[in-house]
Amino acid sequence: MAKNIINWLNLRLLIVFLLAIGIFFRFYHLDNKVYWHDEVYTSIRTAGYSGQKIIDNTFNGTIIKPQEILKYQKVSPTKTWQDSLDRLIEHPEHPPLYYLLSRLWQLLFGSSIAATRSLSAVFSLLLFPLLYWLCWELFNSKTVGWYAIAIVAVSPVQVLYAQEAREYSLLLVTTALSYISLIGAVKRNNFRWWLFYAVSLASNFYVSLIGGYVAIAQLVYIIILEKFRLTKITINFILSGIFSLLLFAPWLGVIYTNWSILQAKTNWTKVSFPFVELLRYWELHLSSIFIDLHPTVNGYIAVRVAGFLFIFLCICYRFVCLKAKPQIWLLLGTMIIVPAAILIVPDVINGGIKSIMTRYFLPSILGIQIVVAYWLSNISKAQNWQNLTRSIIMGSIILFGIISCTISAQSTTWWNKVVGYHNFKIAAIINRYPQPLLIVNPEGGNGKYGIKVGDVISLNHLLDNNVSLLLSENQNIPPVDFKPYSDVLFWNIQEESRIKFQNAHNSELEMIEEDYYPPLWRMKTPATKQKH
Repeated sequence: MAKNIINWLNLRLLIVFLLAIGIFFRFYHLDNKVYWHDEVYTSIRTAGYSGQKIIDNTFNGTIIKPQEILKYQKVSPTKTWQDSLDRLIEHPEHPPLYYLLSRLWQLLFGSSIAATRSLSAVFSLLLFPLLYWLCWELFNSKTVGWYAIAIVAVSPVQVLYAQEAREYSLLLVTTALSYISLIGAVKRNNFRWWLFYAVSLASNFYVSLIGGYVAIAQLVYIIILEKFRLTKITINFILSGIFSLLLFAPWLGVIYTNWSILQAKTNWTKVSFPFVELLRYWELHLSSIFIDLHPTVNGYIAVRVAGFLFIFLCICYRFVCLKAKPQIWLLLGTMIIVPAAILIVPDVINGGIKSIMTRYFLPSILGIQIVVAYWLSNISKAQNWQNLTRSIIMGSIILFGIISCTISAQSTTWWNKVVGYHNFKIAAIINRYPQPLLIVNPEGGNGKYGIKVGDVISLNHLLDNNVSLLLSENQNIPPVDFKPYSDVLFWNIQEESRIKFQNAHNSELEMIEEDYYPPLWRMKTPATKQKH
């Protein structure tokens, strides 16, 4: 008895320590990583601006400083709540709850990168008590809840999205709430709990359309649980679902009205990748739950550990099936498998790249972490060799989690930054020139995809104010006097425009060799040859 008490106290101390470490990593160096394209648009929309308005005002061939374009990243009294809502309506693929909360947050704490991202970090803290509550509703066990908190606290992928100015940490909160309320409603089957479920489900919809995947998973769970019968629970579930859709009706109206816009904004997900390439990303989704050392080595690590992790997770889930009640392993199974299948199967059959986005798998990842927590929580009930095995695995999860978070915390970029991945390198090169002029054309450019306005603004967050910018909406470079500038640099210039410019100015453009896309080019003239 005394030994059990000591073990329990030691476990609690360990988990409190891990929780403190997890909180630290969520707020440490919030502004260290590149503020990439998607986060830039978080700021644009919450501030009440549109991308086209920014193009009209700044991409017009006039020379400006970085601060002049960064003003569109800040909430100000000149733009109202209605302006923000109007901009969000223009992007129906992103429901408004997170963005409106972000506007309120920025009004209170400012619009710096750290302040904007801190809202996501705060939401990630709310997940801890909700995760404990969810595990209590599932297993009626404090121990499982503590283990789940420990795993999530130092999970590299959880920390990564807790530091991004997007809706995904809030999505985890509302997803946990929807499962808590669903379990409670099924157990108690009373009006209060079904109302709680309807409201939490609607809140999940208002955070992200991924909430629809969660709702489908819960529908599958109820259908199987009730054995395809129209029971009281089934009827109450249907009524709650209808009520949640009524609550979400205003945004459903926005989606219906702007359906063509939604399709255009999500058209990028229809790009086809080879199956082997998709598999590489799926391996990253799985490995990043527990180990995420650095983007340069993740591909090497993920392909080697993903198979073992998959087998390990199957063992953990089998253990849940053997030890827990059927309604528990059924709920966790649908929570993990259904949203993942909705993403993966269409990409495999029809082509597409939704399934390469780790952030879309976060509800499934949460289910995986609960399954692992349940397996680990049964250490005290296992045989000695099983205790040792599970202790080693728990120690490995903690060790690799802390190492991964430590490396990530020091980095200026990470794999989730996608198109803005190399912006720190690009900015460092530009900033080393004394008085450079940077000429940028956002659309088209080298390669297949070009760059977008959000990428340009992302780069501007990193530029010194001695940099001057000439932003043009197309590849036609307007006439300009280059004499006041020490160097003339080009970012995202097409070959045809480059040749035309060289002929017009009797000069040569040289590529600055660096491992990034698109490359920088520098104008070589007799004057610059003498200087450098």
